[in-house]
Amino acid sequence: MSTTLTTFALALVLAAGASAQSVFVVAPVAGPGVFATDIQPAVDAAANGDLVLVKAGAYSGFSVDGKGVSVVADAGAAVACNGLVFVNHIAAGQRVLLQGLSVHGDNISPAIITLDSPGPIWIESCTVQGGTGNGPGLVAVSVNSCPSVVIQRSTMTGGNGLVGGTGNNMGAPALHTANSAVAVGDSQCIGGNGAPPSTVVGGPGGPGLRVLSGFVFATGTTFQGGTGAPPVPPLFPGGPGGPGINTQAAVTTLQCTLVGGSGNPSGAPTVVLGTGSAATLPGVAGHFSIASPVREGQATTITAGGVPGESELLLFSLSPSPVKLLVKDAGALVLAGGGQFALGTIPASGTLSTPIVAPDLPAAVQSLIVWCQPIFFDSPLTHAVIGPASELVILDAGL
Repeated sequence: MSTTLTTFALALVLAAGASAQSVFVVAPVAGPGVFATDIQPAVDAAANGDLVLVKAGAYSGFSVDGKGVSVVADAGAAVACNGLVFVNHIAAGQRVLLQGLSVHGDNISPAIITLDSPGPIWIESCTVQGGTGNGPGLVAVSVNSCPSVVIQRSTMTGGNGLVGGTGNNMGAPALHTANSAVAVGDSQCIGGNGAPPSTVVGGPGGPGLRVLSGFVFATGTTFQGGTGAPPVPPLFPGGPGGPGINTQAAVTTLQCTLVGGSGNPSGAPTVVLGTGSAATLPGVAGHFSIASPVREGQATTITAGGVPGESELLLFSLSPSPVKLLVKDAGALVLAGGGQFALGTIPASGTLSTPIVAPDLPAAVQSLIVWCQPIFFDSPLTHAVIGPASELVILDAGL
């Protein structure tokens, strides 16, 4: 490793010694080292700062209420959660991470709900599918009264309207936010499809993003409206396609793709503004990810994408901070304090891959999460772009 990365590794070890974190292993079959065969018992047993490591398998939905616990799929594991994932009452000094989960909602509520949580909540590398209610589809991810939510490299799809259901058989939004500050990066938000009616007009497609209040910043993300219901001649017209974004508040985007859904009539808008606003920043979005989780002593890769010739500075911290929109730097800063080091210069290919080796953890520490975010800048320092965040989850080699 280079000197800077060696320094970074040493900093991780020193930081890890200050806060021991336990790991609760969940697997579908009981066995040595397995704490539980479903996620909820492990979450209940975990304390603030602990991590629930989930092996490949299918599990029930779960709730994280009033404590900072991370629920992380093991490296390469396909983890399915069927039913509601509910994150509630996370205090300012706590934080929650959901990483690598595939969540499929039921027919009662959104697939993931975050509610009344001052503490940071991160959703990374998750696939979330909203279910279907009695008529309308259900939201994939619903964020409510949460001032610091980060969603990165995830795919969210709103639930489809129910064929033959009662009421308006509309598709649901992929992402719904209210009274919250949300940063979305390198993700896809696809509205649910409207369903043909039995007694009423066909359902409209849902928006990729619906914002009622607060603000949303998005970079490198696709917002696509759902497809409206096809007509049922001769009595029932079809439904219109959903907009990419429907907002009553402030939305700011950097190099995002907005697509209106197809339907009847055709030509759905990419953005629907109520009392809200939608601003598009100039420039090119940066991209960033860390292959995680990784065991101590194992190699992983930090990958950054940007404009060739730009330099990249990596910020890292043991705790995320509230989302802060910095329009001048074309991004949302989600870290405060911690350290930094130079990753290098973006090559002609546009992608800089940096291998690192996870440091050994002290004996009393089973896991460590390092929260990271890049800043891209040119050599004359005429501009800077804050990239999307990611986190490095380091696990004890014996897990």
